[in-house]
Amino acid sequence: MIPKKISAGRGTLLAIKTDKFKTEMLTLTLPLPMAQRTQRLCTLLFSILRRGCKAYPDIASLSRRLDDLYDANIATMAAPTGENFSAGFACECLDSAYVKEDNDLLAGTLDTLRKMLFEPLLDADGNFSQKALELEKRNLCDSIRTSDNDPKIHSFQLCRGIMFEGEPYGKRAAGTVEDVMAVNGKELEEFRREYLGLSSPTFIYIGRRDAEEIKALIEKYFGDFGGEKARLNKTILKNAVPSMRSVEEEMSVLQGKLTLGMRSDIGAVDKDMYAAILTNDIFGGSPSSKLFRNVREKQSLCYSCSSSFDFVKGALFVRSGISNENKDRVIKEILAQFEEIKSGNISDYEFECSKRSIENYYRQASDSAYSMENYYRTRSIAGIDTTLDGAIEAIHSVTKEDVVRAANRFGADTCAFVRGNLGDGKGYEEGDEDE
Repeated sequence: MIPKKISAGRGTLLAIKTDKFKTEMLTLTLPLPMAQRTQRLCTLLFSILRRGCKAYPDIASLSRRLDDLYDANIATMAAPTGENFSAGFACECLDSAYVKEDNDLLAGTLDTLRKMLFEPLLDADGNFSQKALELEKRNLCDSIRTSDNDPKIHSFQLCRGIMFEGEPYGKRAAGTVEDVMAVNGKELEEFRREYLGLSSPTFIYIGRRDAEEIKALIEKYFGDFGGEKARLNKTILKNAVPSMRSVEEEMSVLQGKLTLGMRSDIGAVDKDMYAAILTNDIFGGSPSSKLFRNVREKQSLCYSCSSSFDFVKGALFVRSGISNENKDRVIKEILAQFEEIKSGNISDYEFECSKRSIENYYRQASDSAYSMENYYRTRSIAGIDTTLDGAIEAIHSVTKEDVVRAANRFGADTCAFVRGNLGDGKGYEEGDEDE
C-alpha cells in the first residue's frame, strides 16, 4: 500500500488505496502551531459542534442521521507533534459496496460534517449558546482537575514543564481551569470562523477508491475549507543540561510516581532516528527491555518501570511507580541500565527481540485504518515521507553500533518525583502493572 499524494481543495490528499477494510475513512485536519489558546478553543469547539447543528439541532437527531448512514462515525482529533499539533475530524463509514441500495455513505458522512462545521447552532446574537458552552467548559475543567490529581500524570507534567521550559512542547495543552472558564460564546464563534481558514488542510483517505474520486468529494464538500499554508513552529532540539535537575512534590496517594526525562538532538529526520527508536525499546519499551527485566523483575525495585520515546522532540521518558524509600536506588539503577546501552552491553537476545517488536508494531499498524492514518499524519507534520514498509526496512538495517551511537547522544535532563504521603508508600495501586 503506497500512498498517493495529490492536491485537493485548499490542501493535500494522501490516499491509501486498499480493499483490506470493509470501511472507508477520510480525515481532515489542520496542522497548527502549538499554542494553549488554540488548543483550548479547538477542544471546546469540537465538543460543542458534536451537540448538533441547524440541520440536526440536538444530539439525538445528529445520532439518528449517522445511524441512517449505517452507523457512520464522526470523531474529533487533536494530537501534538513536537511544537505543533493537528486538529480536525475523522469520518468513518461502511464501504458502500456492501450496501444493496445506491447510497454513497462517505458522501453522506462528509455532507453531515460540513453542516456541523459550517452551519452550527447559534443564538440570536450569532454566537454559541452560553448554556451549552458552560457544560463543555465544565467537562474540560474536570479533565484538567483529573490530570492535576493523578500522580502519574502530574509527575510527567512536572518533568516536561521543567525539561522544556520556554518551549511550546512543555506547556499543558488546554491551559488552566481559569483560562477555560473565561471563554465565552462570542469568542468561540469567532474562533470557529478563524479555524475554517487557519491553514492548508491535510486529508488522508483509506479505502478502495482512487485518489481522484476522493479528490472530487473533498472539493465538493470542503473545497472552501482551510487557508494559506500555516507557519508551523520549528521543532526545538537540544541536548540535556550538564547536570540532571530534580523536583519533588507530595500528594495524598499511597505510592510514589517518578518520571525521568532524557534529551537528545535526534530529530525526526535525523540519520539516527530509527536507531533511537530501537534504543528506547531495548532500554524500557517492552517486556524484554533492560528496565523491565532488571529493575522491575530481578531487583524488584518498583511496581512498574517503562520508557517511551518522542521521535519528533528526541526526548525519552522513563515512568515508574515506586516505594518512596526506593527513590534514589531506582534513579541510580535506571541511569545504570542506560549506561549499559551506551557502553555497548546489549545482548543478541535484547537486540533481536527489540527489532522484532518494533517491526511487528509497524506491521500491525497496517491492520487498522486508525493506526495507519495516525502514522502518516504525524509523519507528514514532522516532514517524513517514509512508508510503513520503509520504516520496517529502516529498523531492520539498524546495527548495534548504530544503537550505541544514538544512545550516546542522550543525557539525563530532569527527574520529577511525586511522593505519596499516605502510609509508607508501599501500597499497590490500580494500573501499576499497565504503566
